[in-house]
Amino acid sequence: MSLRSTFSCFLFAALTLTLASQAQAAPHPGQIALTFDDLPGIMLSDDSNYIAHFNRQLVDGLKRHRVPATGFIVAGKLEDLDERRMRRALSLWVHAGFTLGNHTYSHESPSRIPVDDYNADILKGQTLLCSLTRCPPKTPLWFRHPYLETGSTLADVNKVNQFLADHRYRVAPITLVSQDWVFSETYDDALARHDTAEANHIRQSYLTYTTTMVKWYRASAQSVFGRDIPLVALLHASRLNADTIGDLVAIYRRAGLRTVPLAKAMRDPAYKTPETYANPKGLDWIGRWSLQLGRPLAPGYVDPPEDIAAIYRKIDSD
Repeated sequence: MSLRSTFSCFLFAALTLTLASQAQAAPHPGQIALTFDDLPGIMLSDDSNYIAHFNRQLVDGLKRHRVPATGFIVAGKLEDLDERRMRRALSLWVHAGFTLGNHTYSHESPSRIPVDDYNADILKGQTLLCSLTRCPPKTPLWFRHPYLETGSTLADVNKVNQFLADHRYRVAPITLVSQDWVFSETYDDALARHDTAEANHIRQSYLTYTTTMVKWYRASAQSVFGRDIPLVALLHASRLNADTIGDLVAIYRRAGLRTVPLAKAMRDPAYKTPETYANPKGLDWIGRWSLQLGRPLAPGYVDPPEDIAAIYRKIDSD
């Protein structure tokens, strides 16, 4: 073999090793579905103009970044707001092509009220949902449990699940939680006090924490299932998420996660894992599956920054 041929083989081998190394280092392609709870929104005041504004801002941001989304309505929230204005705000989601689901009427849970009352509250919430979406016959409806509480006993869990199935609901699990409500309420508080520096600090802390949680939940899913699964992110309709939706999408994309509709994410076999978790305390589905399958979660879970959590606890107790 000539020197030139030997050198060419060396270059080819080196290039092959480099490409293989880059392939191993590159993020594995994954998927994430964005879901937004507590529509028309979480906020510190009953200012319908404020809520309508951030709903439009959030919907416009999702459309601009071409992100599919599912929103879950708490119909009882409209009692303390301008109902006509809130219906228009919710209609923005429908007209934008996003999916709406039921989050009960009063945001109670089967761990706090009798199961029969909980089921009745689901149907009460369905009235507003169907007035907005028409709830086409034979089309499955999406449901999200408040507080991720699905029942204190397995008998209660099964009773609620049967009720949901009888009324053509499909439960939307959660496999990524960034505790955005902690940041959202403190952000609203800072804005109300015109403390721009504090609002910017909360916003940046939220984005940093979200980045950490994306890595942790993805690693935990890999620990439990031995592979990537599509993640279903729990977010809320809020001013903070409206202001940061572009940043959030960038975080997901840097992590190698492509945004997909909820229905597409749930085609993954992981979401067919039988439901056996029963406890008064809510728990995300990664945690449920970890307990059920006897497989550990990833190390390194962290809570939101204490300075922000302390403000949230004070606001929440007032």
